[in-house]
Amino acid sequence: MVCGHRCLLPVQRGDLGPDETRTLRGRCAAPHWPQPEIAHIGLLFVSGARRRCGLGRESFGHLAREAVRWPGITSWRAGILHSNAQFTGFWQRLGFVPTGEVKPHRYAELQTEVAIYTRPFPELNNYWSQARPSARRPASAKSMPRLVTERERVNGW
Repeated sequence: MVCGHRCLLPVQRGDLGPDETRTLRGRCAAPHWPQPEIAHIGLLFVSGARRRCGLGRESFGHLAREAVRWPGITSWRAGILHSNAQFTGFWQRLGFVPTGEVKPHRYAELQTEVAIYTRPFPELNNYWSQARPSARRPASAKSMPRLVTERERVNGW
């Protein structure tokens, strides 16, 4: 529960739309683009009324857990539009750093620039190789992370 709202996010890449709280959220990631070892985040969006409540961080967390299944990925890449420069702090708090690369961006009538940020993510590629042999088993409902309400307490987490 974040900001008093239950948070669910679509599990398929490219989904964009309102969740059950009617909060417009979306994310779009392209694994293995622009290079085979990179997962590019093309969009991470939370509607204005729900910003600064942890939904963006939670959305990235869902995406990171999904990305464990993408073989060979070693780093994240995100493009931040010049018109969205006020959100660079969000990306930096997630561990992204600017590469210094700036590219022109055009979409419909919008013409701006996009700054490229990256974040190393070697654990994606090494997750199973570092696991203990006893931990190498198919995932089950019990082993999946859960969203916990503010009232629940989970020992050991």
